Amino acid sequence: MKTFCSKDCPDLCDFYIEEQEGKITFRGAEEKNGRNGFVCSKLKGFYEREITCGEKFDPESLKNAAELIRSLEGQEFLYMRGSGSLGYAMGWWDVLFSNIKGAVFIDGSPCDITGTDAHEYDFGVCDNPPVSNLAEAENIIIFGRNAKVVNQHLFAYLLKLKKAGKRILYIDPIRTETVPSATDYIRINPACDGLLCEAYLTEDEKKREEFIKIAGLTEQQFLLFSDYVKNGKTAFITGFGLQRYKNGMAAVRWINRLAVKTDNEKYLYYARGSKDELKPVPKQAVRRVNISELPEVIDKFAAMVIVGANPAVTFPKSEKWHKALEKVKLISIDTNITETSKHADVFIRAGGMFAQNDIMGSYFFNERPSLREKFVNLPSDTELAEELAALLDMKLGVIQPENVERKTPSSRKYEEKPLESAFPYHGKGYRFLSGSHTAYLNSQVAPSLGKNDPFVYISPETAEKESLKENDFVDVFSAEGSFTGIVRVSGNICENTVYAYKSREMAEGYINNATSMLLTDSGTGIAYYDTFVNIVRKKM
Repeated sequence: MKTFCSKDCPDLCDFYIEEQEGKITFRGAEEKNGRNGFVCSKLKGFYEREITCGEKFDPESLKNAAELIRSLEGQEFLYMRGSGSLGYAMGWWDVLFSNIKGAVFIDGSPCDITGTDAHEYDFGVCDNPPVSNLAEAENIIIFGRNAKVVNQHLFAYLLKLKKAGKRILYIDPIRTETVPSATDYIRINPACDGLLCEAYLTEDEKKREEFIKIAGLTEQQFLLFSDYVKNGKTAFITGFGLQRYKNGMAAVRWINRLAVKTDNEKYLYYARGSKDELKPVPKQAVRRVNISELPEVIDKFAAMVIVGANPAVTFPKSEKWHKALEKVKLISIDTNITETSKHADVFIRAGGMFAQNDIMGSYFFNERPSLREKFVNLPSDTELAEELAALLDMKLGVIQPENVERKTPSSRKYEEKPLESAFPYHGKGYRFLSGSHTAYLNSQVAPSLGKNDPFVYISPETAEKESLKENDFVDVFSAEGSFTGIVRVSGNICENTVYAYKSREMAEGYINNATSMLLTDSGTGIAYYDTFVNIVRKKM
């Protein structure tokens, strides 16, 4: 059957899945408009994790959850839903809990919300032009989007465009897997992309020189960047990592302004909502708490419900999350027993995306939403939400995916507003950066991969300064906490930076033990990459 992947990559990959003699096979759907044509490296891992190695469903779990919720009458409880699936159907959990008195939702997101806020502030909407516009451009500038890892179908399309004669400039503090496929590469200091764009736009020579210096660029590198902008139509592709700094909204807005001022707005890409063309689920208005109050605020509530999220691994202050979840009554709804759901008083096994008929659009490719059918006979999120609602004497009124009302998204319309220089935030120690792995996504690691990649990557300069060598065990720590990893010395890592793969379990602890809960300048996102750490050798 033909289906699609609704994980939080931006591509919306269509693919075919079949079962023959008990063996599951995957093959890519037909290529269209730059996507599909092959199965990405992550997909089989999702099936292994959610279906092959998923937990067994306990029929009593829903009754136990309903009983716990009833016991909370007159008390407030926290509700959190993650982005383990970007499909429309996950929204029925929101509908359910928005109709339960006392449910308090989380305001803000650890994902792409700062960049989304930047686009909505500048254009009134967060939307991408058709990907076919890229074929019109002579030049493509990629700001920090490691497409080979996080956008594999976009990456394949970029390779075709390069073969057709497009120039591709990749800008990133880390020499990632995407660099060898670009025409040119500029290593920029972290959180300085906005200053680079302002340096091009400013008429103040002293400011220009200051911004280039702070960004860590040579005059030749700046002239290379300028050449890409000036000579021909230029596309701008903004990565999600840029909005994970305290100045993230301002940085994205400077890229927006550069695209508009150089008459390249029709080639400006960041993201678009996966449900922009679909009428929203009918949830009620709710009380909210800001994401920055977590996890400390948890003990002020009688209970917490977490759906499709693993905050004890993916959110800052992991150790504090564990302590908070130990004390609160917790209902966890997920495909697996995660570090978060280990604390659950009630665990409800959901079948995941392979068990869910759904509808969804792409985060990057501006196309009509795709439909899919249920593939495995496990309880879907929609079915679970409906059954729990019935146990609570409620009716959700679920609309099946094929019947969801379509709507026409608003068009972008730029409005120039005040914009301050996007100076980077600095702390004491080494800046701690993290990124995605080709084989897995966030905390959704297939069991067959094991506890791999417990590595801490540092530059040769940092290794010399700290008297560290390859395979040394090190403690990486901040005021929030610490974890232990194994040193890898790499010229791909910029000086004064420590790097690790996102949300990994290390030799001891998780990387987010050391991450601080700082808000970005939108007030709704987390500035993961403005955490500063120290690093010391550890005897094992």
